[in-house]
Amino acid sequence: MISLPANEIIGRVVVEVTRLPQEDLPLVLDFVEHLKQRQETLRRKALVAEIQAAARQRAKELESVPREQIVAHFDQLIEEIRQTAIAKDTAIEGDWESD
Repeated sequence: MISLPANEIIGRVVVEVTRLPQEDLPLVLDFVEHLKQRQETLRRKALVAEIQAAARQRAKELESVPREQIVAHFDQLIEEIRQTAIAKDTAIEGDWESD
């Protein structure tokens, strides 16, 4: 792989693309779209890895906390979320039955 400044690489790409037959230009656009999609996929994978690492760290931190305390905390959070939804008039009526 050539290690050049971005402006030089862009210049070379432009020159090479202008030398291609016109019928190949849609292929170039398809390849650029493929590269953009690949970048988005890599960004999402990195985000997922970051979330997983944070979840593992949080789980490790909670290893010594009694289960009952964690459940009580979740119950409190659920109630806070429910109260917020009621206040915003976005709550769904009825009882929580199961997951």
